[in-house]
Amino acid sequence: MQSNEAIHSPFQDRVVAFIDILGFRDLLKRMTATDPGLFSLIKNALESMLRDEQRAYEPLRQSMMASHSLETTSFSDCTVISEGAIHDPW
Repeated sequence: MQSNEAIHSPFQDRVVAFIDILGFRDLLKRMTATDPGLFSLIKNALESMLRDEQRAYEPLRQSMMASHSLETTSFSDCTVISEGAIHDPW
């Protein structure tokens, strides 16, 4: 039986980005085992990337935060970013 009524669900459509730093575990092993200077190199690179990202995306971030639907989750060497999907009325 089909109906044109909307089905209510506790889930919502979201646009999702999954970011995984490939090889990060191996870099950590190298840092502690054979290349202690690698820690500073990686730390400086990540801090630089964060500063660049903050400058470039701050206007977008403010807009998305105003909608209260931007969510981020980080675990291990991965980050998941999601934003509520905009539905096309057609």
